[in-house]
Parts: sequence; structure tokens; C-alpha cells
Amino acid sequence: AGTEGVHLNVAHADSTGAAHARREIDRLGAAGVVGLALAGKPTLGRAEVDVSEPGGPPLAVPAGGFAQVGRAANAALVAAVLEAVGRAPGVVLELYAGSGNFTRHLLGVAWEVHASDGDPAAVARGRRNAPGASWAARPQAIVAETVVLDPPREGADREHLAAALRAGRRIVYVSCDPQTLGRDARALRTGGFRLVRAVALDLMPQTFHVEVVATFERGET
Repeated sequence: AGTEGVHLNVAHADSTGAAHARREIDRLGAAGVVGLALAGKPTLGRAEVDVSEPGGPPLAVPAGGFAQVGRAANAALVAAVLEAVGRAPGVVLELYAGSGNFTRHLLGVAWEVHASDGDPAAVARGRRNAPGASWAARPQAIVAETVVLDPPREGADREHLAAALRAGRRIVYVSCDPQTLGRDARALRTGGFRLVRAVALDLMPQTFHVEVVATFERGET
């Protein structure tokens, strides 16, 4: 769901289903569906909707792309990340950047932003959503004062942890699984970073899910 309405993706559809959808498009529109994708391919209406938080820069994402579960929840998460990053983060390396959710805001405080994500479709969207950043499919070998990473539930892989450990000053780790965060926190500590702050956000009430924004700084452990 975005500001324009709902973008719907039907995961499995044959030619009969596609024809039926076209016949029913007016009724779908009346129900708030502004775009329809069949098996991941845009078919009718909008190809993406703006899922940005209220008052935030646009964030165009299709139904098959990743976005936080709610716009108000994402606003809280973005605020926590920006507080952790600080007002003068210098050059920022962003890992697992997705479609540019944090990138849009990092551009307003960082000297430079270098973003990467392993999903080519997400990188393409990121270039549109946050064109001021330098985008790549893999972590870029740059000297960054601050690293921001938002890995999937399984945590950061070896390549991304190695990239994060090259941060000159600070690592901001956004986690959706406290167990893998704990595992990766030990690796960051071994690499010379200390945990200075962790904020938990209950973005999906009445579930076991919790989002954590953890801040690590280079120094004595």
C-alpha cells in the first residue's frame, strides 16, 4: 500500500487469470487497487507505488519489492537510524541498501553515500529513488567514516562484515533478528568496535518480531 493506493501482485496466474483481471480492472480500481502485476510482471495500472513515510522523500516500490510493513513504522525506524548515524557522518557506505529507504535520508547528512545491494532490481530502484548516491551490486572498496547495514534475517555474510569493519569511526547495524545481531556483534567486537547503544522498535505489535538499531564505535572493547 502506498500514497496512491494499493499495488497488487498475483504470484501465480495463467492467461485465463490475466484476461479476468483485465475485465475486472474497473472494480479493482474502485477498491483502491491502482496497479496490478501478474507473476511479478506489471500488467495494468501503476508499476510501483510510493511507500515513503509521511513527509519523507518518495520511495517507489512494486508489490514484489521489500518495504517496511507500515509507513508510520518506517518513519520511526528511519528516525532511529538517522539519530544513530549523527549529523556529520562523513562518507557513508550503506550495505543491503534495498530500494533506498535509508539512502534517501543519508544523502541529506552525509558527505557522500555509496550504496549497494545484491538484488539488481533493488539497485535499479535505488538509483531512481536516491540518484545522489553511488550504487553498486556489491560492497564498494572505499574509505568510509560510517557504515550502515540492514541485512536480512540471517544476518550479514562474511563479505559484508568485512566491509563494515573497514569503517573509520562508526557502524550502524539495523537488525530484524536479535540472535543474528548477537552473532555479528561478537564479530564486530573482535574487529575493534564496541557497542555503545541499541534501540529496539516494536514495528509489528502482537508478533515476536523486533527491529533493533545498534550503534558500534571504533575503540577499546
